[in-house]
This record gives sequence, structure tokens and C-alpha cells, in this order.
Amino acid sequence: MDSLYQRLKELAPDIFQRFCFQLLKERHPQQELRHVEGASGDEGLDVFGGELYGKPAIWQYKAFPNGVGNLSKEQIRESLRTPLTHFSPASWILCLSVDLDTKALRRGSYQFSDDRRISGDVAAVR
Repeated sequence: MDSLYQRLKELAPDIFQRFCFQLLKERHPQQELRHVEGASGDEGLDVFGGELYGKPAIWQYKAFPNGVGNLSKEQIRESLRTPLTHFSPASWILCLSVDLDTKALRRGSYQFSDDRRISGDVAAVR
């Protein structure tokens, strides 16, 4: 498992996104998931399920090969703020290529936002 974990950390961000999308489709075959092309601006969506202008479930992928530091946390916060300005998500799920530190694990998750309009989960893809 350690070699797979190391390979996940080494994946380029676009390959990590494609891998996560395939994994999500396998884990949620009953849900119609849509991948959003980010080159022209994705409004904070990597993948969503449900109706976009209803209450979609939103997945955001972040590949941080060196872990989640302060700069990474700010990128994650911005990744959460952006879809909240365009949509009313039912949930926002962050998929990471690395494990979280012990501080985050003790609390159960990072608190990236005080916004109570959505529920947020953090999942390490391992």
C-alpha cells in the first residue's frame, strides 16, 4: 500500500483528477457524476452530482505532494469559497492525494470555512 500511496503523491494534478473521477464513478455508479473542464474556469467544480442549479454534491480535488501546509490550506479555502458564490451545494467533498496531520485527524477534519450552508468532508484518496 505504501508504494501506491507514494505514486498517488507523485501524480500530476490533472492525472490525479482523472484518477479520482474514475474512482468516484466506480464507487457511486447510481449517481450521474459530471466532470467539469477547468481550463476555461470551473467556478470551483471539479465534479458534481445532481442538478447544478439545485443542490449539487461537489467534489474538489487537490494534489499536494508535500502535504497540506498553510499555503495549501488557503488554496483549499478559496476552492470552497468559489462554488459558494455560484451554487448552493448540498455537500462539498475535498479529495486529497496525501494524509492529513495529527491535529486534523484529532478534530476529524480541517475547518476550512465558517459557512454553515454546506456540509464539508475531507477524504484522502488512498
